[in-house]
Amino acid sequence: MARPVKLGLDYFPTDTDILKNIKIRKLIRKYRELGFVLYLQLLTDIYRNSYFIELSDEYIFDLADQFHKRDKTILEMIDFMVEVDLFNKNLRNSLILTSPSIQKRYFAVKGNSYKGLEKDLLYILIPFSTEKPPVISGETPQRKGKKSKVEEILLVVIVVLRAREKILKPSK
Repeated sequence: MARPVKLGLDYFPTDTDILKNIKIRKLIRKYRELGFVLYLQLLTDIYRNSYFIELSDEYIFDLADQFHKRDKTILEMIDFMVEVDLFNKNLRNSLILTSPSIQKRYFAVKGNSYKGLEKDLLYILIPFSTEKPPVISGETPQRKGKKSKVEEILLVVIVVLRAREKILKPSK
């Protein structure tokens, strides 16, 4: 039996100058160390699962319980993180936390593998390549007639991305 696909990461890279980032400095100025630690907790939870996290009532309760704060306080801090652009505003309105930088780091570690993520492609904010990787070996078997799994998945990805673009267009 095949092993299930692991979507999360065991580690994630962080910039060495994270404390010099203006967005982080604004967060620390307003919420002190608690704001920064909450941000790191959110990143850890996001990367443990994949490249986003759903803001369910249970998750907010869990965060509030861990930090000994009210749910409302945690939500205010998260909304400030959205305000300073640490997380995407449009997806936050859909109760999803992610950002282009989170996704870039995730796919840098994971590679351009979307295996297991097919149902979550609506949340992708970064462009990705649909080009096939170059062939290393001189001989490759050719399939005639049937489309490969990769081609089928790419078609689904393209359809989903077009749907996502329609969803994420800011309303005027």
